[in-house]
Amino acid sequence: MQLCVFDTADEGNAAFLDLYEFGPLDPSLSPGDADEVSAYPTLEACVAAIQARWPERGQHLVNEGVLQDEYRDYIAGGRRT
Repeated sequence: MQLCVFDTADEGNAAFLDLYEFGPLDPSLSPGDADEVSAYPTLEACVAAIQARWPERGQHLVNEGVLQDEYRDYIAGGRRT
């Protein structure tokens, strides 16, 4: 089980929701390369690491296929944090 962290600028808008097309902030990385990769023996260990690092966001995990929908809602809500 891997946890990949991607640091990217918020380049989207209502007509451009493809987060996978956003470029990395680190100019030494190629598009699609993660800033950090961590390995975990189980899904439970991976989720525990996420909740420890981002305690306020652990309950906001979504599947990859849902990410653009969540991003669209984020934009529609005024990019609130």
